[in-house]
Amino acid sequence: TRPPRTSPHYEVYRLNCAEPEEANKALMALRDKMEARERRYPQNLMRNLARRTCPCDYTLSVDIDMLTPPYMAENMTGFLDSVKATAPCWKCAYVIPVYELQDSVAYLPNDKMDLLRLILKKQARRYHEKVYAKNQGNSKLENWEVEPLNASATEYRVLYNITTYEEFWEPILVLPFTAPLFDERFVGYGFTRSSQVYELHRRGYKFQVLDRAFLTHKGFQTTTNYSTLRYAQIEINKVRYQMFKRELHAQLGLQMPTQSKGAPLRQKLTSLLAKRSQSPRSRLAIKTVPAKKQLVGVGK
Repeated sequence: TRPPRTSPHYEVYRLNCAEPEEANKALMALRDKMEARERRYPQNLMRNLARRTCPCDYTLSVDIDMLTPPYMAENMTGFLDSVKATAPCWKCAYVIPVYELQDSVAYLPNDKMDLLRLILKKQARRYHEKVYAKNQGNSKLENWEVEPLNASATEYRVLYNITTYEEFWEPILVLPFTAPLFDERFVGYGFTRSSQVYELHRRGYKFQVLDRAFLTHKGFQTTTNYSTLRYAQIEINKVRYQMFKRELHAQLGLQMPTQSKGAPLRQKLTSLLAKRSQSPRSRLAIKTVPAKKQLVGVGK
């Protein structure tokens, strides 16, 4: 319902990829001033669009603010070529560990050993470890955080299998083109990735963690700057998630799932607002901090 319009701005913007914040400011300046800032971004629709137009046997769907180490595309291609040549597995999902880096870290880790040193210095930690431990919890990254047998080697390999499943797990996965797409009913924040992982689990996919491969995200994650609308979007998607599970179980001939445990998110949101409203500064923060929009890219 919002077709593109001819822009009245004819200036040539030379955007520098090395300065993403400045590029973002230039693009935001072109927004329609009447358009609401808070919008629900259709992550899963865009992820599927990227996957459908990616002519590869495997895809890796990452958030746009997750960065790869050098030569990850080449190393991943070599690993997948060897898998296809020796023991092709079209129901294998390869888990890529994700870590947060402290803002003070000046240079991104070049390899796993660099990352392990940052973890020892407490300058890196598992993604969403303090915000939502279940995000990466089932990846069992304590088994990944070991020095490789050959520290100088660069080839990727399966380090271990994940033999358990915990609901709401959200690993970043390398998937074959035959894997289920993301469910597009999920818009905004909440359940966008975990719903796909749940379906992969129910369809009998094997989860295998790759050694030496990893992604990093700049900045330790906290809920300080989360907009209250983010929690409202999660609550809406929670209802959709229950519908999604019932439909999937019916499709696969499984027993109907039980309701997820825990307090309703509406109660959690009310409790959060009550805590934050204890100080005028907190109330101001809730009103003025905009929600971060999550963009999605696909790489090899």
